[in-house]
Amino acid sequence: MPRTLSGEIQWCQGYSEPGAGSDLANVSTRAERDGDDYIVNGSKIWTTAAEEAHWIFCLTRSDPDVQAQRGITFLLIDMDDPGITVNPIIALNGARLWNEVVFENVRVPTQNRLGEENRGWTVAKALLGDERIFVSRISESTRMLACVKDVARTERADGARLMDDTSFAKRIAELDMRLQALDMMGLRLLAKAEETGQIGAEPSALKALGSPLVQAMDEAMTEAIGYYGLPDNRESWSEGSNVETAGPPHASAPMSNYLHHRGYSIAGGTTEVQKNILAKAVLGL
Repeated sequence: MPRTLSGEIQWCQGYSEPGAGSDLANVSTRAERDGDDYIVNGSKIWTTAAEEAHWIFCLTRSDPDVQAQRGITFLLIDMDDPGITVNPIIALNGARLWNEVVFENVRVPTQNRLGEENRGWTVAKALLGDERIFVSRISESTRMLACVKDVARTERADGARLMDDTSFAKRIAELDMRLQALDMMGLRLLAKAEETGQIGAEPSALKALGSPLVQAMDEAMTEAIGYYGLPDNRESWSEGSNVETAGPPHASAPMSNYLHHRGYSIAGGTTEVQKNILAKAVLGL
């Protein structure tokens, strides 16, 4: 744990699979007991930073003959173990943002199990609650809104600053109000978690509201920069690159962000799944 906290050890998350995305109870990566080891076979997908991670924490199917949620074991696996292959997945913006991780007869000691055998779903649900607080992306939206405001003070339409355009100014105000409401909800849930020690299902609301807010920020930014958003400026981002951005500096990344952030509706559990969780676990429907 100290080496993880210091950043010396980096982790990636092995949850989703080609056949099990938001419905994680259907994971099929097998972990078969062999003495004091598990033999792991299968694959994980959309694994961020797997090419850099030292360890991966995985949901594995250890008992296929019981209720789906009860047959899952949570394993910690060394990424240097024999039998692990990491294949890149290239995003719409051309960047390597995710990976597929393939396990072929990977031997994992039983001491690397977190929690009880076949009870890993309990561990996973706790982590998903934490993740959905994070993927509300409140800090990211705060940064993006500041950028949109800066651009609106710089870019001009029909000879006037965008910030002075009543319609665009109203749009920024609406984004600001949505962000403040989301921030207050996040603080309320964090205070409740600190007081009770329980996360619960409410963070699904943060995820369901936070993802479209980031996308709305992207839309405002790309409209603000207009045709400057069309060129591919990826070469100018590299450290030491002498390639200049087409257009002003603030036009270098918005389109890449726009393309990448379309996936936020899926990452961390699709919006539709979050609504189902809220309906069942919070509203009791």
